Amino acid sequence: MAFILSQPGKSKGILIFKHLEVNFVNRLDAKIIKRLREKYIIGVYFGFYTKLKSDIFWTDFYLAADNLISCQDILLKPRIALNGFNFISSEEISNENHVDKKYDFIFIGNSQTRKNLLRYIEALQVLSEINKGYTAIIINRLGGSIENKLYVSKVRKALSALSSATRGNITYIESMTESDPLPKDFIRLLYQQSRFLVITSRAEGAARVVGEASLNNLGVISYSKMLGGTNNHLDAEVDVLFDDFKELPSILNIALTNKDRLINYSSSNKSCYLESANKEKLIKELVNLFQLSKPDLEDELNNKILYNAFSSHLNLLDSKYSNNRTDEIQSNKKMYLFVNHLTDSPPAFIQKVRFSILDFMSRLKSIYSFPKAVLKMVIY
Repeated sequence: MAFILSQPGKSKGILIFKHLEVNFVNRLDAKIIKRLREKYIIGVYFGFYTKLKSDIFWTDFYLAADNLISCQDILLKPRIALNGFNFISSEEISNENHVDKKYDFIFIGNSQTRKNLLRYIEALQVLSEINKGYTAIIINRLGGSIENKLYVSKVRKALSALSSATRGNITYIESMTESDPLPKDFIRLLYQQSRFLVITSRAEGAARVVGEASLNNLGVISYSKMLGGTNNHLDAEVDVLFDDFKELPSILNIALTNKDRLINYSSSNKSCYLESANKEKLIKELVNLFQLSKPDLEDELNNKILYNAFSSHLNLLDSKYSNNRTDEIQSNKKMYLFVNHLTDSPPAFIQKVRFSILDFMSRLKSIYSFPKAVLKMVIY
């Protein structure tokens, strides 16, 4: 991500790396990291559940919701308990007009084994034996990895194996994450036409779909053993946690029986997910931790969009640093060049060669992705 939250001025700037970029920063020479820390307060944003062995030595703080970081030692660096799903734009809120509900359940996820889409489809098959009168929509976002391709083939096979009655209850849409994403307005309309979001992942960061569903007044049916912070702000009055996939069909059936409760439902947790509410909290935390000027920080951040910023989807970075599709820096050489750019330091030829070799070695390791993906298919 390498997101510049504030520029250096009278005080240090604030620079936030994503957890996926930590290893690239770790490989930089100590002198380069020292120069960077002289100009910036550095944070690390955790977009996924992560186990740390110890504190990251070069960071000044963590940006991570509760339940997102696991560490065998006590972390001494401060943590601001916010995540990407705490900075959703107010434009994602449902309008006041009544929208007819076409779908009882909506599932939105990438085609990865950890999302447990196959187990959800199995639950819908069992639900059909209990209660035939339901409708479900599944949005399956397809990626280009071997795991994605293998898993989506299993999903298609599972859907084709359903009885005609069950298959008729399910609307299935595939969307390409890289080249052909579904329009945001279309996704928002699907939320508004649905009653319950179903999220069945083994692990997440803090899944934004839960925030988007709550802002559109959906109930949430979520896996209680999911690692990460997705279940942090659920509404105990409406939302439901299930402990075992064997009980998911009955949980779905109970939701159907009680769906009239959602007719005039308005989530009580909307402020937990809105950028407008949490930007103020972020500013307060940073001011208290690093003795920054609150007026100066407010002036810089009030007009800065944080929605999608921490998850690397604003595409602010020059393509010579980013991976072209997101703002993530995913190579050793690009990280080296980016940090030198921030510190006004000319890159050394020998270092560029060194990091180019490291990147080449990393690409060679990618040949192991196929057996790893196959193993996941067997296990899950």
